Amino acid sequence: MPPQVAASSGLDILSHAIESFTAIPFTGRPRPERPALRPAYQGSNPISDVWSMEALRLVARFLVRAVEDPDDDEARASMILAASYAGVGFGNAGVHLPHGMSYPVSGHVRTFRAPGYAVDHPIVPHGMSVILNAPAVFRFTAPSSPARHLEAAAALGADVSGRRPDDAGAIPPSGSPGTCSGCRCPTAWPPWATRRRMARTRRGHAAPAPGDEAVAAPGRARGPLAALRDRHDSVVAAARPFPGVTMSRVVLALSLLLSASLPSTAQSVVLVRHAERADTSAGGSPTMAADPDLSAAGHARATRLAAMLKDAGITAIFVTQYKRTQQTAAPLAKALGLVPVVMQADDTPALLARLRAVKGHALVVGHSNTVPELAAALSEQPAIEIGDDEYDNLLVVSRGPQPRLLRLRY
Repeated sequence: MPPQVAASSGLDILSHAIESFTAIPFTGRPRPERPALRPAYQGSNPISDVWSMEALRLVARFLVRAVEDPDDDEARASMILAASYAGVGFGNAGVHLPHGMSYPVSGHVRTFRAPGYAVDHPIVPHGMSVILNAPAVFRFTAPSSPARHLEAAAALGADVSGRRPDDAGAIPPSGSPGTCSGCRCPTAWPPWATRRRMARTRRGHAAPAPGDEAVAAPGRARGPLAALRDRHDSVVAAARPFPGVTMSRVVLALSLLLSASLPSTAQSVVLVRHAERADTSAGGSPTMAADPDLSAAGHARATRLAAMLKDAGITAIFVTQYKRTQQTAAPLAKALGLVPVVMQADDTPALLARLRAVKGHALVVGHSNTVPELAAALSEQPAIEIGDDEYDNLLVVSRGPQPRLLRLRY
């Protein structure tokens, strides 16, 4: 299974488990007159909770490994087990809004073809279509059951000690995707998309809504569907701060969500090489210029980087004395109101010392020879190689007792 397929499949498992665990409680649904009228999706219940929570723990341990290394048999087998556990959980409790909203995402794809999928037609993989709206959905549903949302976060490895109910549903620092523009679906999401899909599917019936009681319809338990229809705009609007999505961004969001970087006491360092240089030929080979500016393509890449990381909790940006690194960081620095710290490109020990003093997450923009060295020092893993013509590497190092390194493309 290619890494992109493993990532999408794992995201589906993740959403299955969280949705069933955060679904409206079975005690909050209208009691049917006789058992034969009981719907298949009962809402969260003590039996489904056991399976869903264990699925979340397995996902937290093994999903990133399964994506990073296709030959990691333990990780792949554990994800198969997690899929089965989550299936038992949602098979009784049900899923809700992320799955319900995935239908218009997949149905309105026009030209997008997901990397890693050998298909001859446009497609948004199911796991990707589900996870696109998940961050906004869980912000929306968290007030209905803060304790459950925090418990799910704890199962994924978050340190929830001292957290307030208001913190439930908050998205951990990441480049989490939330809209469909990257999948080339309509960027102005039509209001009927949520309404129609929620009205036509049972996915909406298990959705909790803040401050609402379940609403019963004759012969059918609807959950908070009426209130949901009134509030669909708030759910969709909450998703719009994230302006695009690629498989790399999905995996980036996932790694930051599930890895050791999620606890507030840990730190993630994002490492990128500077974007394309103005003195780079069409074939990708750099010519000899002392301190070139970025090319048009380089400025476009810098803008994409800012869009990805503007909500990632970056508190410090480090660049080198060369303009190409400073210009790569400039859009994000402007968006965050940060002044990049200029470090000498060849002084890795000094940069490491500065990173240790950072409170929060950091971005480092370096060079093809300095980024691998820094990543190796931070992650305690062998150095990778970045070719002269490679400008799309994005490395995420989750620091802690067991540092982790994730290599992405953007």
